[in-house]
Amino acid sequence: MKLNMVTKIILLTVSLLGLWSIVFFVAFANKKPQFSNRNLIPIEVESVITIHSHLVIKSFLTDLLFKADLDQETAELFIPKKKSESSKLGVDLTSEIILFQDIWKSSNAKGVLVNITDEAAFQRYNFDDKNLIKVSNNKFGVIILLDKNISEKDKKHYEALAKNIIDSKYKSEEITVQTEMIVLEHRNATSKFKVKMDLRGKILEINGSGPSIGPLKAQQMHQFKALDSNYLELQTRATDLHQFNFLTPFIKTLGINIPKIKAQQIALKGITIQKVSGATLPIPDMDWIIQFEEDINVDSLLFKLNSRYSAAIDFKNQQFKIGEILFKYKQLSPSEIHIGVNNLAVEQLNKTPQFALKGNPDAILNIQGNNFVAGFIKMLPQVKYPKKFLEDIEHFNIHTIQEGEIMKIKGEIKMKEGKMMSIEMAKLVMLLL
Repeated sequence: MKLNMVTKIILLTVSLLGLWSIVFFVAFANKKPQFSNRNLIPIEVESVITIHSHLVIKSFLTDLLFKADLDQETAELFIPKKKSESSKLGVDLTSEIILFQDIWKSSNAKGVLVNITDEAAFQRYNFDDKNLIKVSNNKFGVIILLDKNISEKDKKHYEALAKNIIDSKYKSEEITVQTEMIVLEHRNATSKFKVKMDLRGKILEINGSGPSIGPLKAQQMHQFKALDSNYLELQTRATDLHQFNFLTPFIKTLGINIPKIKAQQIALKGITIQKVSGATLPIPDMDWIIQFEEDINVDSLLFKLNSRYSAAIDFKNQQFKIGEILFKYKQLSPSEIHIGVNNLAVEQLNKTPQFALKGNPDAILNIQGNNFVAGFIKMLPQVKYPKKFLEDIEHFNIHTIQEGEIMKIKGEIKMKEGKMMSIEMAKLVMLLL
């Protein structure tokens, strides 16, 4: 049921009364130079995301009050509850929030740095996780989530890191003007880049840059012909395939030792949940073109499969099954192979390989399968609500462009007509809380 204008104004005025102080603050203070909490994160920490919450809130409130056409169910999500989770945590979610990720030896940790409003509340809140580090003083709080099997030595390293962060001091030259809503920095020496994200009505704009990882030259390579709107397409240059987490179960299932990749293209249509040898696995409904750094024979590669699967290869017809899903494969050139479910048409091009992620993002959560597990997964809030958000995206395109020694990162994610990006993102967060 849509709300008429009078009802909408009354409901929003009442429900957002406690946020008017934020509007006042944003209107007069958001362009003033401020110290950024990201300067408290040691330079050796690999990835840092800075969220300037007051700018995000300003965009959200402007869209909510003056642009969005809300239905009653959505409007009610934004009515303040008696006591929010943020007040229980003792953190200020209207100030800058810093997310970070670090790799120390073989362990991986994800953390958050926040401003504290009530240190006693922050320390009192029980996360009930033994692999979680929480430290604070009267100004800052840090929470770090560790790997499940982390060693005591590595855990002590992250405890020291957390203490170091909250005890760090600002330097005079660190004062900055906060103009971007979200800034992502990757500090690894071999892939250092910085990306800025801003909300503009229906659109999330992405702009960034980093050093080129080497000269790019046009090369003979195969690509899929024009893909339809059901596919999410990923193209990359030389990369470690295991960086793509959604493919990890697939690689482990096949048991293939993937050689170094020069370029690749993946067309993902969905995920099928199937039982394979008694285990329930997500099998990607995808086609995959791989160009290796050296010549390789696809049959020779598949001979190296885990012995429990090698017998399932039909080398004569160049196909194999995982569960009930039939994969076909073929040699495209001495260094290129194609493995896939849908046997998509390909063409040979003289092209410069670049990074691109575009098409239908809903494919990541397009869960297929008639078994109980597939049905259960589709109903999980962590799948159901993000899938609805992704279904409402009209345009999705993130790519790179090389300009000399600089690699430019460009992107646009656009919601369908009648949807505001800030509202839909906030709605997703509220539904998952």
